[in-house]
Amino acid sequence: MQIFNRFVLGFCLVGSVFARPVKTPESTEDVARDIARDIETHKVMLYSKTYCPFSKAMKALLENYDIKDMKVVELDLEEKMHDMQDYLETLSGIHTVPQLFVKGKFVGNFEETEVKEDTGELQKILRDATAI
Repeated sequence: MQIFNRFVLGFCLVGSVFARPVKTPESTEDVARDIARDIETHKVMLYSKTYCPFSKAMKALLENYDIKDMKVVELDLEEKMHDMQDYLETLSGIHTVPQLFVKGKFVGNFEETEVKEDTGELQKILRDATAI
């Protein structure tokens, strides 16, 4: 299972390691501003990639809840994907997807969120944020 997880983790990172556009201070500032606005504006913010199995699992997990205000950004469909993923790493400490934020705070990747789901902590986090 650990070999599979490493393979899948690499798969979810794949778009991040190939040719990258040159960063400009303006593009980095725009990305930071847009991400900060989304995380602050929406009760639940999910950064995902359409092809990532962990992202799909996270979306399926969140479908168990009637979330009132959730936005999902599919990074692989974004022109500034690399800048966005780099900035998200400064907020979460990880460079992979999915990344879940609730009420402005990083909750976790899929594995961390799944543990919180199993212990009932995720439901509490969502309730405290008045997201459910």
